Amino acid sequence: MIGTGLVWLALVVAGAWAAPPALAQPGEAEVSAPVVQVEGVPCATAGDVARLLGATQFWRSDVRKLVLRAGTHTVKLTADNPFVLVDERTYLLAGPVRLVDGQLQVPVSFFELAWPDSLRPRVRYDAGTQRLFRVAEPATRGTPQLSHGPGLARLVLRVDQPGAVRVAGR
Repeated sequence: MIGTGLVWLALVVAGAWAAPPALAQPGEAEVSAPVVQVEGVPCATAGDVARLLGATQFWRSDVRKLVLRAGTHTVKLTADNPFVLVDERTYLLAGPVRLVDGQLQVPVSFFELAWPDSLRPRVRYDAGTQRLFRVAEPATRGTPQLSHGPGLARLVLRVDQPGAVRVAGR
């Protein structure tokens, strides 16, 4: 009987991890931004990128560089440059950051970088609607750990928001 319970528990956990993320929590406004094509590359304005990250922005017109600060993290973007610095690590975007009609346009590939976990943006690009959406924060992080012994099964989940976790079983 324990073996059957473990199989069901594993299926439930796998299904929860494979489920698409919720876009907004109940009662929470959905945060989104339009995407435009710049030279065939989907882009969002730097202002929208900062808003989606919850970052402050500092523009240096003398060097055409934008600095975003989100918590203790720093992101540096330069006009006409496909490279972005995230906490002094360099990443390559799908195309260069462009200055169009006075607004810096950032390729949406910016949100697909191999970010450090603590800075990883919860943003999804929907190509069908040409919009970026902020995704609700997950209640758990990491991989669930399952251990079992005679008559006992234990599932350990790392939890950021303990109040948001619900346990269901049969």
